[in-house]
Amino acid sequence: MTRKTYCGNLLWQSGLTLLARPDRLGLTDDVIVEGLGAAWAGWELTLGDKTAVRLSGEHFYVTGQPPKGSWVPKSGSTSPLIIYKADNPKKIFRLDYHPLDDTAGMPVWHYNKTRGFARIRELSVANHATIRSAAYTGRLLTVFRYGGRAMFVAGGATSAFQIYKASNRVREASVQVSGWAGGIVGAKIGSGIGGRLGVALTVIAGNIGPQAVVPEEVVTVPASFVIGSGIGGIAGGVIGSISGVTVAEKVYDWAFTPGECDQYVICGEE
Repeated sequence: MTRKTYCGNLLWQSGLTLLARPDRLGLTDDVIVEGLGAAWAGWELTLGDKTAVRLSGEHFYVTGQPPKGSWVPKSGSTSPLIIYKADNPKKIFRLDYHPLDDTAGMPVWHYNKTRGFARIRELSVANHATIRSAAYTGRLLTVFRYGGRAMFVAGGATSAFQIYKASNRVREASVQVSGWAGGIVGAKIGSGIGGRLGVALTVIAGNIGPQAVVPEEVVTVPASFVIGSGIGGIAGGVIGSISGVTVAEKVYDWAFTPGECDQYVICGEE
């Protein structure tokens, strides 16, 4: 009779049994911080790309980058948020931050636009309009951008500390990398969905009831995109980060952590 032992992971089969079984990861503060950092990265990727929206029956893109062929100052773009027609990238509505002729050299948040938006009710605002919604949207962008960067740095420091103090640094590094990757991907998906949903809700709200404000103050599409993409990015970043950590943990433990072995008895004639 011949007796052989088979095990359920690669580490045991290789005979390397020096690594202890790690504790399970739960929904900890560390994972939340890293997820928020990943949310900022995914949100920036969304602004670096373009998100399709529909306004007054026409197709537009929302982005944080000037479309190809558009004019950009030599010092760089002053427009952190741009909305342009899908069929004509030169038709642009943008949020700007720079001095105007009547601001005594002080930079202000305002809207700029080219011709071609007269029929787009959601963007019916005068060129160079320094209205409250422009300032509100600009401040939101600033908070998300700089607050997100701070969370990204804090999350990176947290990940580095977790790897440093881990008894199994290889495992912890793979878990942290997977968590960040999952968080960034999840945040990009979530911010795109959130931005489109925010714009859609604003359009619906504007169509179902009377407006009690002047047209210049009705311009809330840029703000709703920023809010929606920010919330969606945070949700996607946290969920993606937790998912990435969980999957990496499970896969690594299955492959490399010693576990219970199943015993098989193989009988045969000698």
